[in-house]
Amino acid sequence: MTDQTLHPIWKLDLAEEGVIFDEPTFSVRDNKSGESIGLLGMEWFLGRLTTSTTQTVLYDVRVRAAKPPTVGRWSKDAELG
Repeated sequence: MTDQTLHPIWKLDLAEEGVIFDEPTFSVRDNKSGESIGLLGMEWFLGRLTTSTTQTVLYDVRVRAAKPPTVGRWSKDAELG
């Protein structure tokens, strides 16, 4: 077991206005402040679902880290971490 597996899991609030997750670059950007942060160095999880029109929709972004990323509103996942 590595130290990283002991860290909590943080969930990004995708409903937060002005905060966008860019899947191709795995980064979170705050359009209000101009700040962005890449998630590639972290253990991350993406949740997707396919709608009845066969469109794939991103619905969940989570990372495992000692502290939440500094861009966006993150909450500790009560179920997983």
